[in-house]
Amino acid sequence: MKATTMLVGVLALAATPMRAEELRLDEIAWPGINSYCSFRRAGHVFAFDDPATWRFVFFSNLPMMGRPDPIETPFVSIDGQLTQLTQTGMETTGFETTRRYVAKTDPEVAVEVFFREKGSGAEATAYEGTITASRNSQSAKVDFIGDCGV
Repeated sequence: MKATTMLVGVLALAATPMRAEELRLDEIAWPGINSYCSFRRAGHVFAFDDPATWRFVFFSNLPMMGRPDPIETPFVSIDGQLTQLTQTGMETTGFETTRRYVAKTDPEVAVEVFFREKGSGAEATAYEGTITASRNSQSAKVDFIGDCGV
């Protein structure tokens, strides 16, 4: 009888669904990164001479002749893993752009980035916006600021 009770308890425990880890958009610490677009959490203060402040939530490589625009394949950190995204769609209205991406993770993560242009100079454009990631019924969102350019 005691063995049967233990077996029922073990089977009940095994049948209890495990709670999936929350979906996270993490920072990427990369001092000296040579990127074209670099976005950091809104409110995060960046100081060029302070490597501890080189923390980003989104970046893209530099453009190269004959290659797709790097903003079509940027990088984010999902659940602590550096992940390259693939653009699946884009809409632009005035100074606002929404880009949709997919992360080929298991399971896949849909990522939407909303950009609002805040100003531009000779070599760079400043942006603010939000990054929203969705996987199954989970989502994570982060507000960002940053720029694209050299």
